[in-house]
Amino acid sequence: MDASAAPSYPLVERLAGVGGANFAFITEQTGVEVELGGRGAPPRPPSPGQEGPDGAARPPPAKGEGLHLRLRGRDLRAGRALALSLLSTVRREWEAHRSAAASASARRRAYAAAAAERAAAIGAANAAAARAAVAAQAQAAQYAAYASYYVAAQQAMVASGMGGGAAGGPGPASAAAAYGGGAGGGMGGLTPAQAAGW
Repeated sequence: MDASAAPSYPLVERLAGVGGANFAFITEQTGVEVELGGRGAPPRPPSPGQEGPDGAARPPPAKGEGLHLRLRGRDLRAGRALALSLLSTVRREWEAHRSAAASASARRRAYAAAAAERAAAIGAANAAAARAAVAAQAQAAQYAAYASYYVAAQQAMVASGMGGGAAGGPGPASAAAAYGGGAGGGMGGLTPAQAAGW
């Protein structure tokens, strides 16, 4: 078992037990002393002459060994049987914890990916809405400019007399007078008698 594979699981504490109770039980039952070795193991008590400057225990040299149990005593067979039982129990707990941690990590990654995808979709929708608003404003400005041009053109036509009627230009009455119309009728300004002579 590698303690770094599931950092949140208290592997060393579960192996040793509260206050080293698990190792003490094996020693009481078999007379075999048990200690942890390898990566993650607590430093061993200092041997005479091996204390640090402050009297503290020096950590054992790193040898790249994984976490393991060391047994010392006469009845190693009995001690080994109890140690293997302890390791089997702790391994099951450790593997279940590691599996649950991996599942939780996968769920967190999936949630983060979904949240990022949703944020990207919202950003794209907002950008599309902004582009549509700009296009609508441009179209409204174009329509307003066209309407202003149309009104100005109509006003210019009226002012120049091209609009007809009361605003100027030849109306229906003046056109009739030009061709001799009016109350007498007739064509080209001729009297009825002159028209009869045609």
